[in-house]
Amino acid sequence: MPKGAKPGENRFKGAQKALTRYRVSRLRDIVVPKLKTLASHATVDSINKFCSLAAEIYNQDLPVNEQPISYRRLNQSEQYWEIVGPVYYQYFEKKQKLNDFKKSSTTSLKNQRIDELEGQIDRLKAENKALRATLTHSPSDLVKEDSGALENAQVDIDRMARIIELMVSKSGVVEVFLDEVAMRDLAEDLEDPQGMLPREVVEPYIRWLKNKKAKLGER
Repeated sequence: MPKGAKPGENRFKGAQKALTRYRVSRLRDIVVPKLKTLASHATVDSINKFCSLAAEIYNQDLPVNEQPISYRRLNQSEQYWEIVGPVYYQYFEKKQKLNDFKKSSTTSLKNQRIDELEGQIDRLKAENKALRATLTHSPSDLVKEDSGALENAQVDIDRMARIIELMVSKSGVVEVFLDEVAMRDLAEDLEDPQGMLPREVVEPYIRWLKNKKAKLGER
């Protein structure tokens, strides 16, 4: 009968013990000294961030035949925490300021929110720019010189007005004032009294919008 693991026996037990011994040795000989050195230059505000730093140090220049360690493993293993935990409590826990000690660290939630807001601002600026570019064309520009057909011109005006209406609704910062015959950028504090564009430029769109509301019975 071929030899092998007995029923219920962990055939990888020996390899697991060897991995644990190697990790314990590497944590004591490499990770702990580097953590103590970094303590004078960096601060962390939580055990998870400390474990992430310890795991990053452990995984640097790790032999290709060895398995990387995760910060969760350092946090959850009593055997590993007995080695790195005292370093945290002695050198890191009492520090109150959180510094950016590694440029490769995960971006904080605050920075992520700032990036999101900047992206939204850029999109709104692009939409407003496109809207301004569209409104600067007068109805006469939409009529082809060779056709001279009023009906075709009206179709073009209708299409342009529909595009403007869609862009206004999407932007969320542009409001149309029918009585004043004006379009205003609510995000622009220094906007001209007349609004985004001169009255004569905005008037064709306002007229189209009023006609549409009249047909729909809106006020």
